[in-house]
Amino acid sequence: LQLLAAALLIAALADPKLLHLAAPAGDTVVVMDLTASMGAKGPAGTRFDAARREFLSLVDGMPADKRMMLIGAGAETRLIVPFTSDKRRLKEAARNLTPVHSAGQVKEAILFAHAFLKKGSPDRVVVISDAAFRAAEEFTREAAYLQFVKIAGGAENTGIIGLDIRRHPEGSERYQVLAHVRNFGAKTVRAPLTVTLGQTVLARQEVELGAGARRVLVYPYEGDLAGILTAQLEIDDDFATDNRAALALSAAAP
Repeated sequence: LQLLAAALLIAALADPKLLHLAAPAGDTVVVMDLTASMGAKGPAGTRFDAARREFLSLVDGMPADKRMMLIGAGAETRLIVPFTSDKRRLKEAARNLTPVHSAGQVKEAILFAHAFLKKGSPDRVVVISDAAFRAAEEFTREAAYLQFVKIAGGAENTGIIGLDIRRHPEGSERYQVLAHVRNFGAKTVRAPLTVTLGQTVLARQEVELGAGARRVLVYPYEGDLAGILTAQLEIDDDFATDNRAALALSAAAP
């Protein structure tokens, strides 16, 4: 027994995470990332599908005398299920969740979750996310009270990250349309980009972007500002949501 204890201690010193294996389990607060990036395609469905599987696995492994809370981090922080031992309720809530089509407040949701940890208890927060949010690096380092489950997959993405229009300095009815595109992937991509105002095609060109590159494309326009300004990238990548951007315009010039 002494030899076994010594071996376990040496292993724990080599990997500090092993020190927590023998610690008594407490209640768990799960923060589920519901932001748009979780809709990216992964090896088996979307990132969110993988996140849901991770959550269901946590529920299955929860001891009968412990409780779990589920918090959603989307456009706003939502308490989806308060502390409960009802595994069926937790699973049903997870099956009804879907990611939003916008950025979100994951950091704020994590800080909110910590407010439910009992002082001096073995309670913990588990974050299930792709870590594609502001200040993610602050939470990806594991601690006794915090576990970060990073969801991988869907790394090849080229998207429109900005669409705007501004008045040309030399004319009252002359404008410049600005489309900001970025390649988040690790290889060069080429894709057709089409810019329209209502039913009128303003520009169509093939855009080439190197790995990690970004470009601001400027197109001239002269006429009335009324309708929906749209930019569309024709590309089949891992994240379709940012392949299109739209901006509602009125006669009042920017």
